[in-house]
Amino acid sequence: MATHELTLDVDKSSALAAEIITARVGDTGTVIKATVLKDGAALTGAAARFQAVKPDHTYADQSASVSGNTVTVTLDPKFLSVPGIIKTAYFRLTASGKVETTPDIWINVLPDAESQAEDPTGPYVSEVESLIAQLNSIKSQMQTATNSANTAAGKANTAASSADDAADRANDAADDALDAADQATDAAAAANAAAGSANAAASSANSAAAEAEDAAAEAIAAAGMVSQDKTIFLSYDTVGDIDYLTLTDESED
Repeated sequence: MATHELTLDVDKSSALAAEIITARVGDTGTVIKATVLKDGAALTGAAARFQAVKPDHTYADQSASVSGNTVTVTLDPKFLSVPGIIKTAYFRLTASGKVETTPDIWINVLPDAESQAEDPTGPYVSEVESLIAQLNSIKSQMQTATNSANTAAGKANTAASSADDAADRANDAADDALDAADQATDAAAAANAAAGSANAAASSANSAAAEAEDAAAEAIAAAGMVSQDKTIFLSYDTVGDIDYLTLTDESED
């Protein structure tokens, strides 16, 4: 890890020449530690960022830590992604709504053996990169939640289909039960009708029996009126053209 310690005064008129540090493309341990002054006095109570324009003219920005009037930044490798000389690089300090910047620090970025591309690498802002990482994480979580929801929906649809099938079977069974009940009602009605007919026949039979008993009683009564010790004679009488037969106990002799 290379630490470059500098003293910078935001009163840029006092700077005789730019401070120069050297790093290589891909370095991860380049630290710039600066004591910050204002008109020779310590500048404290400020928030700090380190900003630069890379050799491919893309913008880079990351936060810096502050302790008293000392600001420190460990350069992200993306600051050092393009070989060449960074001539615009400085600390931006904000205190009580006022902004101060330090003189430029030149950074000589040496090329590495692997990356010699001339295409622009794109701007870099540490907070933006962090937000992108968070968004990618949220996107992954949302995709996982979507997959889980789709799986749950599939299971719910399957359960609903099974419930529909069960309901159809229950309705069919209910229809069969209603048909059986209708048939039982019809059979009961037929049985009641048959019972009514039987009752009517029995009533008629009882009436006939009663009439027969009455006739028998009358016959017996009539028989009792005939004397057993008399002789019965028949007599014929003719009145006009009609012959009459008469029973009598007297002979015409």
